[in-house]
Amino acid sequence: MLICLPMLMIALNSSDRVIAEPGVDSSDVALHFAAQDSTFEALTHAFRHQTVAAVYFHGRRYEVANPKIEREGFAYRRVTAPEHVAPEAVPNPIPWADVDSLLLRRTQANNLGTAGAITVAFLGGLYGWALGVETDNRGAQIGAIVVGAAAGAAVGYIAGGFVGGWFHRWVQVYPQVTPEPTRGKPIPWRGQK
Repeated sequence: MLICLPMLMIALNSSDRVIAEPGVDSSDVALHFAAQDSTFEALTHAFRHQTVAAVYFHGRRYEVANPKIEREGFAYRRVTAPEHVAPEAVPNPIPWADVDSLLLRRTQANNLGTAGAITVAFLGGLYGWALGVETDNRGAQIGAIVVGAAAGAAVGYIAGGFVGGWFHRWVQVYPQVTPEPTRGKPIPWRGQK
């Protein structure tokens, strides 16, 4: 099902054949299909708390603020990049038939937070072991190791997450599958530069 919408979009944009009934234009078909597909629900969930997104519209990339998935198309508050874009240059909402691809900005906060937690937990456990070596009480030694490791894990996750928040990458969320080149010749698709 997730592959059907991109295939329909490519078919609508690459041929003059009408898939719908007579009297219904191709954008109505794409709108109805996007509104009924499970892709719509997945995109709505992915964009729920997003403040920035990138959209490819007619082969050009635009970064937008406050993106929102609607049944009519991809809506946003304003275009942030490139600067000085005329408001009428990019419709709001962009109809689904004209959306080439959507990208979300992700950070490395979770990855670096996890790495920081493991590293600092190990160092905290070593510090706890070093403090507990001088006591003859085995329970105190184990307690010092556990407390040092737990405190280290918390501090490491917070510090790693903070540092990871500075590193961004763009992840394509629509269409899910990008056409791959065949026999050395790329398949033309509208999101390609």
